[in-house]
Amino acid sequence: MTEIYNPILIREEISRWRILQSRPIPDPGTALVFAAEGQSLLTIKQGEKGPTSGEMLWGKYHLVYKVDMTEHPLRFVCNLPCKTDAFDFQADVKFTYAVRDPEMIVKRSVTDVRQVLEPLITEVMRNISRKYEVEESGAAEREISDHIKKAIYDEGFSLYQFTVSLFLEQEARERIREKKRLQDEIEREKIRQALEKQKAQLAIEQQKQREQLELERIRQRNQFQREEEKTHIQSEIELQKLKQDLEIEKTQFDIIQTRQKEQLELELRRQREQFELESMKIKMEFYSPLLQGGNFQLLALQLAQRPEDVTVILQALNQQKQGEREHQVKMLKMLLDADALEGSQINEVGKNLLRQLVGLTEQSTAVLESRSVDISETQEALPEADSQENNNSTSDIPEEFRREE
Repeated sequence: MTEIYNPILIREEISRWRILQSRPIPDPGTALVFAAEGQSLLTIKQGEKGPTSGEMLWGKYHLVYKVDMTEHPLRFVCNLPCKTDAFDFQADVKFTYAVRDPEMIVKRSVTDVRQVLEPLITEVMRNISRKYEVEESGAAEREISDHIKKAIYDEGFSLYQFTVSLFLEQEARERIREKKRLQDEIEREKIRQALEKQKAQLAIEQQKQREQLELERIRQRNQFQREEEKTHIQSEIELQKLKQDLEIEKTQFDIIQTRQKEQLELELRRQREQFELESMKIKMEFYSPLLQGGNFQLLALQLAQRPEDVTVILQALNQQKQGEREHQVKMLKMLLDADALEGSQINEVGKNLLRQLVGLTEQSTAVLESRSVDISETQEALPEADSQENNNSTSDIPEEFRREE
């Protein structure tokens, strides 16, 4: 049996009230609504004082309504359409309501709250449920809850603890289960395919990475080989350069050594020659007076002690003889220039000069060839040759020459 709830508890005529009755006050949880012909309704809620007897008389209020303001639960079940016409939602609606505007209740003469709220709530829910599929019941429930409160508020009621549960028929549930199963299988298949794709992509990426690593290793190995070859070539070049530098330095050192050696040899030769010249000069200075003075015994004694001075003595003799020849030629030239000689004298003088020149030449050649002869023979032959030369030179030279000398 459907429960009927009438929010208007009492409807009375004010004429029945006594004139001296005290001012009306609404009971807890109620409100008084006064009605008068041609005037607006007057509502007195809990805690407010109603009009006095005179005000009611002069205001011509003839009816008073006592309206229930307390909360009452309400529940009903209905079918709601879904987006697919083949299935419906089964809605279980539970809520608590209370009168918000007693005047509106009186004006509309609401005597059964269910007849007002249930069609209103059902209509709002139907308009919303048509937008959702059977598997979208949760979203439909949330939107219904958001719109119901405003719809009931506009009808003069307040709504509390509103809940709506949407259920599905057995066929719909099975269909949803099947659809869910298919979706799960499709999702699993998608996941499997995605995993296979990811696996394939991962394998491709790994292959690419391996190839890249291999290429990188090859590049690094080639680069290392190039660097090694470059380093080897550079080392070879440096080594070759060092060898060339060493060869150049060695050549330069050899050249310098050769030059120094040559310079040293030249210096030694020069010093030796200088020494020989100085020694020769000293010996010449020593032997020349002996030869010029005819000190052959002293000369022989000196040669016996120093046989290597034979060359010096020969050179001194040659110089002495050369000086004598030059002196004789000079004297002859002077005589010729002075025209102091006759023809026969010139012939005799010329013959003597030629004999002296030939004798000097033969003596010098003989002495040079006999350098290897024994010293004793040289000592014996030297005075005789000198005496003969001196005699020859003295006897061969004309008297005029000797006087001049």
